Amino acid sequence: MFSRTPSPIGDVDRTIDGLIPGDVDDGFSLGPSLVSTRGSVASTTGFVQPHPALPVVPDESKAQVSLLQLLAAHPEGETSITDAMFEQAGRLAKGDGVRKDVAAAAHLYESAAKEGHAAAQHAIGECYQYGTGVTRSARTAAHWFSMAAANDFVPAQCALAKCFARGFGVEMDRVAAAHWFMRAAEKNDADAQYNAAVCYQNGLGVEPDPVASHRLLRLAADAGHLDAQYQLGQCYHLGSGVTRDQTLAFRWFQCAANHRHVSAMRMVGWCYTRGIGVPVDHALAKDYYIAAAHAGDAVSQYNLAVCFIRGAGVRQDHASALTWLGKAAAQDHADAQLALGIFYERGIGETTRDRAATRDAVQAMKWYLAAANNGSLRGMFAAAWRFERGIGCEIDIPRAVQLYTRAAGGGEPRSQCALGLMFADGRGVAKDERAAARLYAQAANAGLSHGQFLYALCLETGVGVDATNEPEAMRLYTLAAEAGHTRAMYALVTCFQNGFCTTRDLAKAAHWRRRYENSMVNATS
Repeated sequence: MFSRTPSPIGDVDRTIDGLIPGDVDDGFSLGPSLVSTRGSVASTTGFVQPHPALPVVPDESKAQVSLLQLLAAHPEGETSITDAMFEQAGRLAKGDGVRKDVAAAAHLYESAAKEGHAAAQHAIGECYQYGTGVTRSARTAAHWFSMAAANDFVPAQCALAKCFARGFGVEMDRVAAAHWFMRAAEKNDADAQYNAAVCYQNGLGVEPDPVASHRLLRLAADAGHLDAQYQLGQCYHLGSGVTRDQTLAFRWFQCAANHRHVSAMRMVGWCYTRGIGVPVDHALAKDYYIAAAHAGDAVSQYNLAVCFIRGAGVRQDHASALTWLGKAAAQDHADAQLALGIFYERGIGETTRDRAATRDAVQAMKWYLAAANNGSLRGMFAAAWRFERGIGCEIDIPRAVQLYTRAAGGGEPRSQCALGLMFADGRGVAKDERAAARLYAQAANAGLSHGQFLYALCLETGVGVDATNEPEAMRLYTLAAEAGHTRAMYALVTCFQNGFCTTRDLAKAAHWRRRYENSMVNATS
């Protein structure tokens, strides 16, 4: 299965704030982080079965307890010295019947660990991992996890795998990470089964195998592992390793959501919104979004704001929408930032009793730029358009060109048109009619009516293209006009009236003139 044996523990000390990130928040794809906090095996440190309190001999430095005192609480032969050390360390870590003393607990864990006690080796590893009672040291934590893993202590095998996965105290080694996750998974450790499933799903240290991933996820999910239940729902939702089944997807999402798994609550809300595996129910969707939103999930905060904007499952309330958009935007949710820009640009709700946002061009620009900085193509266009015109900011043509270029490169069609016009006019860039025509063509192919109109002009006149193409120009004028583009309608009037690009047809010219005039009346009413 493995291309090579796991790497030995190295001497690289990379101190980071813990191994484990928060939930992956995509909501729509099986791409979790490699490690999870929701394992079924509790941390060893401070979580052992209680025994009658043992006497503690206080000491200013280590608060050590003599071995005789430790053994006195147990009948002869019932426990070893190292077991007694480990048990007393657990009491000291929790303050169970004795004064809590994490430094003394760490000292006893390490003493037992040096004698080969596997659970103590794992426990002192956790102490060094988090800096509990000792100076934090990633390298030392990884060393003790390695010792306990070699002694076949399952939680340590999972912890060591996470070290290799993140390069915590060792060189990052995904093959070694996968190896140790699978060693622990074979012993029915649910957290290891989940992480091994992630390895198979994403090809981390092993060849991708969606079927094996699904099998391991199911084992962990059946054991109550919440991340596994959520990801199993994603498998059925996407058809990854199994036949796509939205009903089963919803059931697994709901199983995790019932235990307040935040991403699962969001997905249950989304299923009710879209009718995925269940009938559409906007009221229930709103309830799940509220639960996840109050837990701090930015996507759910944004979705809840959309519910208030649309009045879906709740009374329409722009002020509440603004509140939840603000919470999501504060977490750099790009769509929420874009929506805030629209709120302030249009003054949404300012004429109603819930008065959400007063028109404010500066605030609008602030949020459009924030969305742009977080990768929103629409935010880039909105900010660039305002930099070009000085709306809510000073005119800044170079910034406009920069943002249009980024958005156009990402396929945003309005930016392609705007950048094309700048090339056509030589504003902020060297004049380049061919570059302009190429950008118009991209926007036209994306279905943007303005792009269709501009590229049709190029094809009719031969500007920026190798040769005129009148039939294609007429096709694009017609597509744009049917989509409501008034200048394209007028172009068709001219073409049919004068026989440009087509046969002269006064009836069609009259038809498009009426369409054009009605469109202009509607635009001014």
